[in-house]
Amino acid sequence: MQTNSKNFLILNALKKMNVVAVLPHGLEEAGAQELQSLGADLIRTSRGSVECQVDLACFYRLNLQARLPFRILREIGRFSCFSKESLYNSIQN
Repeated sequence: MQTNSKNFLILNALKKMNVVAVLPHGLEEAGAQELQSLGADLIRTSRGSVECQVDLACFYRLNLQARLPFRILREIGRFSCFSKESLYNSIQN
């Protein structure tokens, strides 16, 4: 039983996840450089935020060491939404 949970933790630590760093307007480029220096990959800037991919260790590192972002948000799902019903159904599934 211990081996299965240990393998699960190791696999999840290596898995890449999408995150969004919320930044003050005008500091997107500086924030992107900071996230890159802390280990983030596939960085894309937009107005007031920076999107990137990180593993679990980098996710914790960003939360503990990044100085510019207000928040580091982890994406837990992605779907199209055209109405209240489609939003509800997508969240339930």
